[in-house]
Amino acid sequence: MPELISIVGKQRAEETINKKIDVLKRWVRAIPWRALDDGQPLRDRDGELVLEYFPTSISAFTTWDGSQNSKFVRESEHLEFRGPSRGTLDQPYHSASKSLVISLFETLLKRAQRQLLHANKSNLIRRLLSERAWQRSLIKQQETEIAILLDGITEARDDLQSEKSTRLYNEQQLQERIKQLEKRNADLSSSLHNVTGLRDAKLEKS
Repeated sequence: MPELISIVGKQRAEETINKKIDVLKRWVRAIPWRALDDGQPLRDRDGELVLEYFPTSISAFTTWDGSQNSKFVRESEHLEFRGPSRGTLDQPYHSASKSLVISLFETLLKRAQRQLLHANKSNLIRRLLSERAWQRSLIKQQETEIAILLDGITEARDDLQSEKSTRLYNEQQLQERIKQLEKRNADLSSSLHNVTGLRDAKLEKS
């Protein structure tokens, strides 16, 4: 008899766990907005929409019985749970379900962030300001890259101008050296001619 009670208890716990998981799986696609009794969306003091309650930890998951949710959502989503206890969910035979629940927490938090970002004015303004800041940083980065590129072009142009000046100077020095050598060669030729003339004159006298 105790064994039968244990089996029945496991089955009931598994049914409750799966029922809660099914709700969270639906909410991964769209978390309901907290609502008044007539179904109208509830807004905070700033006029912003408020997301319906959903658990984000194992402890919150086990104590979630639907009373944390607004009446309209609780009735429309049939949120009436009993259990399971934390100790039951921690049992090895519920390890797969527990792992799935933990993975759903992360996905739901991302879903909530996305919904709030797109639905509320303050978040919309924050998103626009963030995008503007990003555009400014991108423009600044591009300006920096352009400045670096222009500096490189200027430096290359200066190097080229310096190279041209150096080459022109070297050409001028070469031409000057050629002229000096030509003059020296002419002087040597003239001296040689004079020496040859004197030698011939001496030979004729003798």
